[in-house]
Amino acid sequence: MMINDPPEDSPLLPVLVPSSSSWPLEEKKEEDDDDPLATTIMCNPTNGTESTTTTTTTTTTMEKETEPPPNIVSTPSSASETTTTNLEEDLSSTKTTPKSTTTTKSTPFTILLLGRLVLQLFLLLCGTLAGSLYVVRHFGDTQFTPLLQRLALGEYDEDLETYPEFQNDYTYYDRQCGAAELLERQPHGADDLKIRPHWTGRQAADAMLSYGAVTMANVLRPDTADELRRYLAQLHERKHDLPYTQVFFNSIDRWSLGLGLEDHPAIGRALREVGRHEVLRTTLEGILGPNPALVELSTLTSMNGAEEQGIHTDSDYFGSSLRYGRTFLHTYSMFIALQDTTDVMGATTICPGSHYCANEDLEAVCLGEYEDEDDDDDEEVEKFPKIAFEVSTNGKIGPDGLFKRGDAFMFNQNIWHRGPANEDPNGTDRTMFILTFASRRDAPIEGDVRRQPLGTYYYQRWNLWSSALYDLPHAGGDALVQPWAALRALGLWIWDTSSTSWRGPQTVWGDTVTYLEQVAQQMANREDFYSQSELKDFQQHLKQYYYPYIPKWMRATTRRGWIHFLQETLTKWQRAALYLNLGAGLSYLVLVGGFGTLGQAMRQVATIYSVLALLFCVAIPRFWIDRSALSKAIASGQLQKMPFPLSLNNRHPADSAAAAASTMEQDLGPTTFPQRQDVLLGTRFDAKFLASFEHFLDYHPGNQLWLEKVRHWAALPTRDLQQQAVTDNLDTDLVLHNIKSRMLKQNPATGTWHLLSNQERWQETMYAVERASNPLVDAWVKQAKYNLAKARFGPHRHTTMERKFGIAAAQEWLKRILGHVEKDESLPNTCQLASSYCRPSDKTGRQSTSEKRFLGRRLLKDTGALTSEFVGSFMSSSIPRASSVVGHNSERMPSFFPNEVVWVMEEEFWYKYTVVRVEREVEDSHDYNGKESVFWYKVRDSDGSHAWARKQQIRPFSPMKQGDRVEVDYLEDGEQYEKGFIQSIHPDGTCSILYDDGEFQEKVRLRKYVSLLVDQSGPGMKTESETVEEFDYDEVDGEET
Repeated sequence: MMINDPPEDSPLLPVLVPSSSSWPLEEKKEEDDDDPLATTIMCNPTNGTESTTTTTTTTTTMEKETEPPPNIVSTPSSASETTTTNLEEDLSSTKTTPKSTTTTKSTPFTILLLGRLVLQLFLLLCGTLAGSLYVVRHFGDTQFTPLLQRLALGEYDEDLETYPEFQNDYTYYDRQCGAAELLERQPHGADDLKIRPHWTGRQAADAMLSYGAVTMANVLRPDTADELRRYLAQLHERKHDLPYTQVFFNSIDRWSLGLGLEDHPAIGRALREVGRHEVLRTTLEGILGPNPALVELSTLTSMNGAEEQGIHTDSDYFGSSLRYGRTFLHTYSMFIALQDTTDVMGATTICPGSHYCANEDLEAVCLGEYEDEDDDDDEEVEKFPKIAFEVSTNGKIGPDGLFKRGDAFMFNQNIWHRGPANEDPNGTDRTMFILTFASRRDAPIEGDVRRQPLGTYYYQRWNLWSSALYDLPHAGGDALVQPWAALRALGLWIWDTSSTSWRGPQTVWGDTVTYLEQVAQQMANREDFYSQSELKDFQQHLKQYYYPYIPKWMRATTRRGWIHFLQETLTKWQRAALYLNLGAGLSYLVLVGGFGTLGQAMRQVATIYSVLALLFCVAIPRFWIDRSALSKAIASGQLQKMPFPLSLNNRHPADSAAAAASTMEQDLGPTTFPQRQDVLLGTRFDAKFLASFEHFLDYHPGNQLWLEKVRHWAALPTRDLQQQAVTDNLDTDLVLHNIKSRMLKQNPATGTWHLLSNQERWQETMYAVERASNPLVDAWVKQAKYNLAKARFGPHRHTTMERKFGIAAAQEWLKRILGHVEKDESLPNTCQLASSYCRPSDKTGRQSTSEKRFLGRRLLKDTGALTSEFVGSFMSSSIPRASSVVGHNSERMPSFFPNEVVWVMEEEFWYKYTVVRVEREVEDSHDYNGKESVFWYKVRDSDGSHAWARKQQIRPFSPMKQGDRVEVDYLEDGEQYEKGFIQSIHPDGTCSILYDDGEFQEKVRLRKYVSLLVDQSGPGMKTESETVEEFDYDEVDGEET
């Protein structure tokens, strides 16, 4: 064989072609016999170098040899005698050892070929590295950066306790709970939380919505739980040596570890058992909808001797579905016990019903630990039953309770809970196997743009993201194998659960939460795993294990945040790749071009880099990244959309028109702030993708009472009887805690709550009765509301078709279905419980002169500041007179609890206070069998002053409304007060004020800085003939108020 120069159009590797002779050292026969010279390639067997000599041949024809020709070596001297002598020596040598010579001849050529191959492979590797970094940069600039911008939040408003992006996304309201309403939702025992095997998904969802937590039996087999526990015990023994990525939370007495299918066979078996548990599947799909997504897989171990945790929620109330049902996914965590857990081992404590509460702190309410910082006396304080209790699955609460091995406890992440101390005398650790599920999204059809809640980590191995419930029965099999599991985690590939096979590239963004989306949200907002302190820890980890092998000029040193760290790292590595490719290319030209032609080497380098450039700079970015599901979501505007047209962060240019169309749909009453006794008619929950969360408002206390009455009236045989019953009993039956329920309807565009008139209240109740008595009507109405919500908030809400025709068609459908229910004209068209008018008289909300109600303010003796927010007196329908609610003087339970806002009668006026302490007083009584129990309430106003009051002097708080004349602590310092009118009240508890001097102010805290002014001579005022038992105002904890 001979190495010939490749033609100009040769491929990357050199072309090997046989020479014209059979042996590489045979003299080449020239076609032109007149040419006396021939050029041959001689191989030196001693040093492996090539030399070309020109020899003189004779015209005498040599006979063909049957043996291989000799290896002729020429020397630079080219002397005739030397050539002849060497030829004879080589001929004799060749004849004695022909096989050895053949092997020696091929060795230099192989070395040359391998050397050229190595150089070309090195060029390919260097070019691939540079191309890959370019792809990463392109992906970051075109897709990851928009995703970060979409998920990044503005600065958290400490005063309003929310993010500005979500101001118009309310689906509920900023509800502050007290002990009274949590006691109403208290289960009768642990059995109320149990999911029965025969239950439907709707029944399971009812239990979850009622209490916020449920339990299930035998989710894991005992042997699986034991094997998994033994494996985790081994990890705990070497916990300090575990990889950086496996331990995501550690303290002295609690450890949380991340798990992967590749870690141990017991993990895959446990996941398969979870996925095949029929009761669990029915429960999850009843609560979350079909095939919910898996967003966490981890463990939590409470070591023996661990101290109790503070009671907390896993999701922040200001960043979860509690307030914003269409903005955040609703998520549920499931703890599976890996051992029998007693109360002394620290079974998880929950506070039932607290998943509806947006309190900043509920520890005192849930645990019954009422403390008064201003109380210095040592008197014993009345203690009430603790609302929270330890979870058990044997039907018992307290010391006899037992959370059995393999049983599961699932809870809403907004519920208040904690891990108690592990004081097991046997020294047993408490280990829980944790899975968290979230509802799936239906973005392309329904416009579902929900995101992961804020406030907690969702620890899961990166290659398990995008997994779902239906994947778990195949855990360890085809569903979660690599590389497809990794591609699906990045949102690039789809697993078809119906056919249990890989379907193909993912074309729709947002079905499940991908690893990319989760990282972007945590990184953009510096949440768990991507906080500033964790960046410092990560850099320390790199410094310890990797930086010794990386040049300093390639290390990122910034500490401004993870995004800047990644950008700096990518920039430096791209620069290093550029230098590396320049060096590799020049080396190839020098080494390869030195043994051949420089032009050939340059063509080979150009060919290599051209192919790589087409692949990494054109094919992958243009035909894969730019056509991915995420890229389509960015191009279509889906990624930038917020759930409602008026959201502050909306970027779609036509959403303003959609918002205007939604706002003009109906003439709504004045805005107000909801209370627990009110009936709330929502307009933002009508969506199939919300699953059980669609019925969230049905479990609001006022709605529960109303729906109970609706079902009772719907059982009447005729419509006439139903209408008469509603007319006669609507006002008298809907009374909760001595306050008649108002009915509020939500503005679909802004989320604010508006008062309905008496006629509208009656009509909405009859609509509900009609739906409860006729399942077919109920199905039609439900579908019509789905269509209406889709037209308002769906993916095409900005189009003319939806704005003009979609909304109108859905409303016409509802009108035809319920059109036979007419208003009761005998009822006054005024708002209940509020004032003599329902809607503001003009755009400013001002009343006529005859309707204005004023009230002076009571001043503190020492500061001259307003003592508290107060109201002179309400109409009799708003605040019952004392004689109508006192009844028997002996009280078994208090009427009000700590942290509850109330009105307190002082002298002639009602002032706004907060209950801070309750004490029971038992006195001798001759009228009631010798003993009388009376509760005293210590109350505190907004300035911090205190007073003691009895039940007769306290009324539940009743809210203000749009159009009310108020007095405002203008500078929020108690020094300057201004009068004006409420322009609007928002679900976050703030209001907008138009002052008498024409100035307008937004975001005024209603509870802290606004006082309602009422005419002193108006109806419902206390007269001299109506006496209320007085109490001492001068002596409060030994201080003068």
